[in-house]
Amino acid sequence: ASVRRHNRQRATRRDMPSSTMRSTRRAFVVALLAGSATVAFSQNATECDEQCVADAMLNKGSLALCPAKCGTYRAGADTSNLMVCQYFGSGRGSIAQRSTDGATCMPAYNCREDWNLCVQWNNNTANATIFDQDGLAADAPMANVGNATAVRAACEDITSLATQTTGSATPPSGGWAPTSLGWHKGEGNIGCGWGSTYGDMVPDGYDGADLVLSDYGRVEISGVSDVVDCCVKAMEYEGATMAQGGKAIRFDVLNNVCRIDREMMMKGNLDSSTGFSMAYLAPCGDDDEFFYWRHAAGNADGASLGSAGSCAARFNFTKVTSSENFLPMARLPQLGIEVPNHIGICNDPAHAEYDVEQCQFGVQYNSISDPEQCCEACESLKWLPSGDTQDTPCVAFQIVHGRCQIVREKHFTDRYGAAGLGRYSGVGNGALSITQAMELCATENSECERADDSHGHWGSCTEGASDTANMCEYYSFLYYRDRLAATNEFPEENANATKPSYVSFDVFEPAELSGGMNITINATLVELRTNKNLTGALESDAADSSAYNLTRAANNTGYNDTNPACVRIRLYASDPDEGTAFLDSVGDNGTYSMDPENATVTKDIVAESALCCPSADGGGCELELSFTEEEASNETSGVGRRLLAAASEGKRFVVAYECEGTGGDVCDLQRTGYDVPNIGASPPAADEFAEVAGVGTDDDDNVLDVVDDDDDDNVL
Repeated sequence: ASVRRHNRQRATRRDMPSSTMRSTRRAFVVALLAGSATVAFSQNATECDEQCVADAMLNKGSLALCPAKCGTYRAGADTSNLMVCQYFGSGRGSIAQRSTDGATCMPAYNCREDWNLCVQWNNNTANATIFDQDGLAADAPMANVGNATAVRAACEDITSLATQTTGSATPPSGGWAPTSLGWHKGEGNIGCGWGSTYGDMVPDGYDGADLVLSDYGRVEISGVSDVVDCCVKAMEYEGATMAQGGKAIRFDVLNNVCRIDREMMMKGNLDSSTGFSMAYLAPCGDDDEFFYWRHAAGNADGASLGSAGSCAARFNFTKVTSSENFLPMARLPQLGIEVPNHIGICNDPAHAEYDVEQCQFGVQYNSISDPEQCCEACESLKWLPSGDTQDTPCVAFQIVHGRCQIVREKHFTDRYGAAGLGRYSGVGNGALSITQAMELCATENSECERADDSHGHWGSCTEGASDTANMCEYYSFLYYRDRLAATNEFPEENANATKPSYVSFDVFEPAELSGGMNITINATLVELRTNKNLTGALESDAADSSAYNLTRAANNTGYNDTNPACVRIRLYASDPDEGTAFLDSVGDNGTYSMDPENATVTKDIVAESALCCPSADGGGCELELSFTEEEASNETSGVGRRLLAAASEGKRFVVAYECEGTGGDVCDLQRTGYDVPNIGASPPAADEFAEVAGVGTDDDDNVLDVVDDDDDDNVL
């Protein structure tokens, strides 16, 4: 795709709704979670200023309410959902832009480990802030799922449901109409159709091959003939963790057996439906058979927002991106068989269709929908036979249409490696390296085409597509690697490669920092954001699901052996209008992009804090980025010299909050101080945080007190 340049209006922190900056802003203790207390929010008369909103977005794990509005809905989520899971792609949009544009919102079930489970805003107007919203009402059924009487009464609602079956995430005419507990009625039974046999994650002979549906969370209770009774049983899992199989997302009653499928099923092998949301899993069955279901994210939902983690860096894969948008660019052609389903075709000489070549150009992994797991499968040629002279390394991978597609070197050497194979007489008809072929094919250049049509389909996904085959939410970015010119070998694994980061950032003009700045943060780890209890659900006594570790996202070591992630604040200099530095402006709206996977550019560090490594047991750590007005204007000091040099070149500055280790959003950053004198932002008074520890500890009425600077009577 050609690179376009636009006349861009810079989005500053002042784009956000705010009142006049106050010397002492509102303390960030509003709507803090306290254990399993149910939180009911009321509107607050004190407007949250722009730095208060930034605090909420950086420290989202402590909030029941979503820190931002929903800007985009995926996987069947919509404005009617009480709870959603929110995510921002790492380094996509400044904090101000994220607040204005909103988050990508998914259903509250089968969220990724680092998606933020939260109560959705009820008001989606552009001028609203987090504190203009109401959350779960105290008498709402979802706020009382620990109350057996309330749950049974709410389950009675399913008897009057109209049929809204699965097959599409597009809402039916009139919109989705679930019960107060989120249940819809569908046609068919859950033991029939795609997604009914969601085991078979690995081939025979490998660990996990003997697992059955119950290992993925399936529950079957005999002697139950009433769907309301089955609904009550399903709601008993509302407090279950993913390690225990997760919450119930569909159930039915057939032949006096209550069958319940839980979130873990979405991580299983759903055949050609692998990776898709619950809305696309369409059971079959007789005309008088019905099942009940809730919206749940597919295991590939959000693939375009995620990264390939440390694997891509360790094995020198390059990420293919466009400067025109944040959508995945190009798709790998569909090559080879589906594994593990048909692996016998390649590795079992006794198989009736044995043909080892079916795996030598590439394969699709039906049981992998995570980009980092896909990278690891590519690098290791997972489950594929070896020893044949035509067995070559994997050189490209991508989540395509919900599943992991890998492409091996043989595809490029046999179809691009010699002259005379192209359809046309241009550059594509010469002998091409992997990189040269990739550049042609990824940009949909006709010179990619082969005379024998073996090039395959490389067309990019389509934003807003109505069919899953082209929906960008079911595609990751494409990654590839090539042999080194000097050695004609692939690079060896670099265990010390830069660890992937999750990045949030603000952009400043030089004049805004000439007065100095002081930012202090307490950083904590939140590896499982979905463990929030927003509903008062009782802790589940369900046994751990045997398949949980088998289906988890790739398990890299994080920052080091003892710390999954470490945190640093850095001040960079860059010019996003140039498009050549690490900070770029993407798309017509000029949304800032700071892609932490882009290792091809040099980052100009002006100042940085020390490295802060929170402990995995929940302990926090402090860090600070600070320089004075005098230091900022001192041409001989390190900070001043770099600030003044960058300013003289017309560059802007970026304050980046970097959670480095897994590439996921697993760090909560509580800003205990934020002082940028030239923009009027000052830290909260020290005594405003004195009562934080006691907020929300009243379990009798489940009410959280507001601590603010107006001494009003608002309660949450």
